[in-house]
Amino acid sequence: MRIIMGGYFEGLYWESGVLQGILENQNKIDFYLSGTGSLIGIFFSLYQENFLGKLKNFLYEKENPLNSIISKDIYQSRYSQITSLYKLGRGNNSLYNNKELEEYLKSYFKTLKISDLKENIELEVFDLKNRQFKIISKETYIYEALTMELSVPPYYQYYEHDEGLYIPSSYLSIIPVNDIKNDDIIISYESKIEFPIPKNGVEILLKISNRRSIKNYRIYTNSKNKIEPENISENPYNIKEFFNGKKAAYKFLEGINEN
Repeated sequence: MRIIMGGYFEGLYWESGVLQGILENQNKIDFYLSGTGSLIGIFFSLYQENFLGKLKNFLYEKENPLNSIISKDIYQSRYSQITSLYKLGRGNNSLYNNKELEEYLKSYFKTLKISDLKENIELEVFDLKNRQFKIISKETYIYEALTMELSVPPYYQYYEHDEGLYIPSSYLSIIPVNDIKNDDIIISYESKIEFPIPKNGVEILLKISNRRSIKNYRIYTNSKNKIEPENISENPYNIKEFFNGKKAAYKFLEGINEN
């Protein structure tokens, strides 16, 4: 079985719950990941059943620069962040410096490489320079790979690495899309997020970008195996979302067994 995940931080608890529910019924899982899905998959491979607790501790460390972009209010956070960037002026391409993110990730993962992980994990990014999807080499350091995968506009600018300019491919279509197989299982919380009516031109641009990503997602995942939430929580970081994700996994697996 191969799991596909992408998205951004809003789906962290729910998607982790889905993964945990699947793991209770499957011994062998491969991963095809982008965006925050990369973070979830890597922490699972390193810590197995304790992965969510370790991931929470990692994210909420005082020194972790990701703290600045994790908010309980999905919509207001994104609208206010992009409005702040606009007010800074055209000379600013991002709100935060991903070199600081890279340094923090390096201090945590040190010299670990993708090849050191227990599971078969493929991480997909998009190279803006060459306009190509790319699977990150397994000999890449994990801190470099995650800096690419978490460099999401408008929070972070693209990440320069080996003559490429990288962002997560999930920014374009919510999940990695270049190698989806018919028997893959796609886990996506963000695909159900719909932004409210925008109040100004900047918010309109963000809503259009979100709709584009969802449209691409629907095209790529048509007739594929998907696990999506029935409802979006007002607080996606509530631990209840983890258990809601597990329930969604059980329901999906029951449907497979019945067929």
